Amino acid sequence: MITARHMREALRYKLGSHIVDDTPLAEKAAVMIGHWIPGKESLESLENRAEDLIFNELYNAVGSGMSVTTDDGVTRRVRLDELKEIADDAMYPLFDSMKVYSVNYGILRDHAIGMSSFRAMQVLVLRYGEFMDPQEKHIFKRIIRENWPEERWREWLTED
Repeated sequence: MITARHMREALRYKLGSHIVDDTPLAEKAAVMIGHWIPGKESLESLENRAEDLIFNELYNAVGSGMSVTTDDGVTRRVRLDELKEIADDAMYPLFDSMKVYSVNYGILRDHAIGMSSFRAMQVLVLRYGEFMDPQEKHIFKRIIRENWPEERWREWLTED
């Protein structure tokens, strides 16, 4: 079950506590993503709907300036090209809650590759190692290291 608390944790880094704690964004995203039914909708479609929801809720909360204050005190404008990454963060509680077995491995792997989902890669590396070829795991780790800020992976990504 995806809770609003899980969603707030997933979105806090990019959007700050004010947005995730004081607006309905986390609750709405948790309900939408938590009601995903495998086989009825692809993860890609769900992530696209999450991106739309995030845009609309941010716009409603902060207006056309799309400015947020992150927890480190920096006020910044959320760019439209960031919404995909924020939607990927919103998908993390779902990815992390999926039961570890081969069908979900395939679903997550396809999503990681097809959507360049760092969060799907994270869950694959951390929880699906037994299904992964060592070279594939190494490639995912390299992609994460080269494309994500170190503070996003330092605590959980181990060396090969």
